[in-house]
Amino acid sequence: MISGHWEEPAFTVQTNPAPPLLFDYGGFPPHTYELTWPAPGDPALARRVHDLIRAIGLPAAKDDARGFDHGTFVPLKIAFPEADIPCVQLSLASDLDPARHIALARRSRRCGTKVC
Repeated sequence: MISGHWEEPAFTVQTNPAPPLLFDYGGFPPHTYELTWPAPGDPALARRVHDLIRAIGLPAAKDDARGFDHGTFVPLKIAFPEADIPCVQLSLASDLDPARHIALARRSRRCGTKVC
């Protein structure tokens, strides 16, 4: 899942096998800081995503400490309340360059399931 709430210099993939929730917001009622969504990460899938991004010529990094931010856990908690699917979060590039993000989308779509 690409999070609109995580920006890094290079596209960065979350490799944490058991990501905690990041309550990266403020001023909400107390119960919103007690939410849970214990979905597992998927380090093998994260490595594959990282390698595919690099294979198409874009910079990529890994983060083994990152948890799920609310851009990920809020919609997925609604869609998959049992938290029984592995999830990997991907950052935006912090320059927010549209061309760079579109290039990732276009190149990854052409790659399909093979390494480009």
